[in-house]
Amino acid sequence: AAVALAAGGRLPRGRVMRRGFEALCGPDALAAAGRGPDARHVRWRLRSSRVRRLVDSVSRPLVTGLEAADICTHIGFSIGLALTRFSFALVRGALWVVDELLAVLHEALFALHAPLRALQLVEETTYFAERFTVSALRASKILVHLGLRCSAQALRLYRQVPAKDLAAMLCGTASDVCFNPAMAEALEDVLTMVLRELAPVATELRLPDVIAALTSGQTSQGGSPPDLVALEDQPEGADVQRYVTFAVGVYGQLGLKFLGIVPYGSVSSDVQALAYCARLGSTRDVVLADFGGDLYKPGHAIALCHSTKAIVVAVRGTIRPWDLISDLVCSSEAFRVLDEAGFAHSGMLRAAHHLDGAVRSQVLRLANSPELSRYRVVVCGHSLGAGCASLLGCLWISDPEMVVIRNRLQVFGYGTPAVLSRNLSKAVRSHITTVVMGDDLVPRLSLSSFQRLRDYALSSLSGAPVSAEAPQHHLYPPGRVIWVDDVVAHEHVEDTEAPLPIAMLDATSFTDIKPGPRLVSAHLPQHYAILGDLPLPPEFM
Repeated sequence: AAVALAAGGRLPRGRVMRRGFEALCGPDALAAAGRGPDARHVRWRLRSSRVRRLVDSVSRPLVTGLEAADICTHIGFSIGLALTRFSFALVRGALWVVDELLAVLHEALFALHAPLRALQLVEETTYFAERFTVSALRASKILVHLGLRCSAQALRLYRQVPAKDLAAMLCGTASDVCFNPAMAEALEDVLTMVLRELAPVATELRLPDVIAALTSGQTSQGGSPPDLVALEDQPEGADVQRYVTFAVGVYGQLGLKFLGIVPYGSVSSDVQALAYCARLGSTRDVVLADFGGDLYKPGHAIALCHSTKAIVVAVRGTIRPWDLISDLVCSSEAFRVLDEAGFAHSGMLRAAHHLDGAVRSQVLRLANSPELSRYRVVVCGHSLGAGCASLLGCLWISDPEMVVIRNRLQVFGYGTPAVLSRNLSKAVRSHITTVVMGDDLVPRLSLSSFQRLRDYALSSLSGAPVSAEAPQHHLYPPGRVIWVDDVVAHEHVEDTEAPLPIAMLDATSFTDIKPGPRLVSAHLPQHYAILGDLPLPPEFM
């Protein structure tokens, strides 16, 4: 400072700095700093300090601005979503008024089929436009919110924590923005399990080698074909064919139209889609419906089937991202059924408990009503819905509060995952029926079956047996198992009078994954829809 004041502005800044440095440290230090081996390092540190001072000077107002922008963005997107929903609600209301007018005129004139059909297509287009618009706005809101919050946190902490810790904190922030705590915890459990189980494959083999080993071993894992009988000749055959319509119908109009089970322009709501598939007399027969769902809370509906005198609880299968988390949280959890101790699928058991809280009071009210006192209680579902339905049935037959429906309860699961230990699967044979279509992967897929398949691939390629730690508890499909020959069953689509070929198998027949071309396709809802004579376009065969 003294040198700068003495110079009085007559010297360049560099020369002032040089004289000041010489006054503080002496001419020898100045010479060493300017011409020695550490000169570049000294100059780099000086430049770095200038950059840090510049960033420090602007970081605080930047953080404040980013936080304010985050709040304003949240408010703006919330208003935009509300206005979007309100606008589409007005459009739907106007279409409903026109629909009612056309219906009245149609009854009087009998000549308005084309306008009614066109109006249905417009309503359907409006529905899809609303879903896509709202989804796009929500995704944009999350991305903008994520960018602003992570930027503010990085500017606030970049000088206080190491880069590795800062990256971990930013990942945590991203998780908080994108997922709620329960979802984040479930995702962490799933990722930990996947990394643990795939570690031997990732460290020792390449994926093409594993696929080649599994493909070459298809025939060695096959067994002799079972003896086939006609489904129609079995005592539960009519019920299996009837309640698959509810298990498929609960997917809602969007999923059913995409899968080709419900034609476009036919229905305009999820309840109508369920009534269409289940062939109900009216949408008023759908007593309760929740097609949204959440983590461990699958979509479901309660309907009255007067043709079979049943109160039907239909549980939706995997169709949303959070449904997949319920599938993958597949560790074994201690469980009791009818005083029998065993184990159950952890994720689906949590979903069954949530489902119990959502439908129990309604089912008890209906079952105790005088006009429905002779109706059975049927719980059904496909895939995840079948697993949750089976465990919900186990909860109810073991609960003294539900004794009023214990002898009236039946569960029909289609493509049911492995959810119960062997002893529990036997204990519920009188209440639960599982239907498996051909080579469907899901009933055969469990943590233990995956480990056996992985070890089989490793031993095939290495030529030596692989000693791996087996899971403590094996899970199986629950109850009685009806296996349907899907190859022959597809002939039923062309000739509905042809019998459906099935075989009654033990749950232990589904302990191993059999590599084949129809592992995934056989599990799709439209293939199980064959059992109920639902529409099935050829392109989905």
